[in-house]
Amino acid sequence: MLTIIICDDEVKFRQQLREKLSVIAAEEMSIHECGSAAELRELLEGNQISPDAIFMDIQLGDENGIETAAQIQRNYPWVALVFITGYLEFATDIFLAKPTYFLVKPFDDVKLADALRCVGEFRRNCMSRPIRLKSKSGVMQINRSEIYYVESNRRRLNIVTASGTYSVYMKMSDLAEQLADDFLDCHKSYTVNMNYIEYFNSEKIIMKNGHEIPISRSKYKKAKEKFLNFSFADVL
Repeated sequence: MLTIIICDDEVKFRQQLREKLSVIAAEEMSIHECGSAAELRELLEGNQISPDAIFMDIQLGDENGIETAAQIQRNYPWVALVFITGYLEFATDIFLAKPTYFLVKPFDDVKLADALRCVGEFRRNCMSRPIRLKSKSGVMQINRSEIYYVESNRRRLNIVTASGTYSVYMKMSDLAEQLADDFLDCHKSYTVNMNYIEYFNSEKIIMKNGHEIPISRSKYKKAKEKFLNFSFADVL
């Protein structure tokens, strides 16, 4: 599922863009809206939403969306930014924030589809890069593709990979923001890489390394749906 935030001070435009995205997108989407830079920061800083992409106007009332976007990129470098504007005079400043795509109002469905394609490429490139985590021994880099699963044990996370287990002190929700859509939230203490699932039922997941992971009853239905969509994505 692709999670998107639309940030624009025009309610009608946000609704129109939401409808267009829902029609054009090749995958299921969760779309959220906000009308100001302050609302956007509140959504992000409160961990209410972990977006894959933000479609934002670069002129939000009296606020400069480019400055907000630059701050977002520093704090959330894995989030794709699509800039939107009806004022070309602001275009010269957009590359201060290095957007993934730039849409000039009014734009057609072809341009919007191209923006989504670029968002997809950005996500794939971003997720191919290793994540940097702080541990007691220093800073370490781990490739997302090598992670089998992550286990939460109080304030410590055990990251199980093909080459060993690494422990860091952080919240599962904070790490989850840096993981790809290939990861499945199946239990309050576990998130697993679906590429390494060998067997899946209502009680447990067996990984390809032989480890058994429990599934919460409350999370089973949603986890099953996501795993089936993932497993048959190339067939559908």
